[in-house]
Amino acid sequence: MTEVLELLTRLGVSSRLHGSQFLAYAVTLCIQDESYLRAVTTRFYPKVARHFSTTEANVEKSISSTILNIYDRGNRALLEQIAEHELKNKPSNSECLAILSEAYQLQLPCLTPTDK
Repeated sequence: MTEVLELLTRLGVSSRLHGSQFLAYAVTLCIQDESYLRAVTTRFYPKVARHFSTTEANVEKSISSTILNIYDRGNRALLEQIAEHELKNKPSNSECLAILSEAYQLQLPCLTPTDK
């Protein structure tokens, strides 16, 4: 999960926000079991909510806000590089989870920070 949090920081998300913790845990879950991507509302949000002792609605809203932060004020160019295509609109929660988890499964080079 630390590696995913580092990527989220590179995407422009503060690690202090609940949404970043939720999203990092969520991506980790999807890397381990991609079936979560097909059952976001019935399996995924409940699992993340239980893990963080919060509500499913809070998980959904926090992840959505974090993705909006990346898309509007963060490093959208890096997100598009990871997605391997231009994102004309903010990706949905499940789309963003799929983009990030698939990138880890494919071990895309853009996931590794480059030394400056």
